[in-house]
Amino acid sequence: MEENKFVFKSQGNFYSIDVGEILFFRTIKNHVVEVVTSDKTYQIYGTLAHINAVTPEYFFVSHRSCIVNLKKVYSVDTHKNIILFSEKPKEFCKVSRSNKKHLIKQLQLGYNLK
Repeated sequence: MEENKFVFKSQGNFYSIDVGEILFFRTIKNHVVEVVTSDKTYQIYGTLAHINAVTPEYFFVSHRSCIVNLKKVYSVDTHKNIILFSEKPKEFCKVSRSNKKHLIKQLQLGYNLK
């Protein structure tokens, strides 16, 4: 991965997007991962383990099916166990019960809720 860029192939096209634009990565089926930005969702072939290895430290594994950009988190609904990325969310990501406390601690330490 280039510095500050995430380069990938989706539906026959190659894309290079700023890492900071990514809200989260989400597995939708075996080896198919969605790259979700505020404007668009891309489907790529790969694994979250590989993505986690190449993303910056401000990406956090919130659930076995999600890696979130801590800088883009708007709020955490602790009752529904979901992460929201805007006030009127069209996109959200799961947070496991076991990772919820660690996520909130990470946000409090260095990645402020917007």
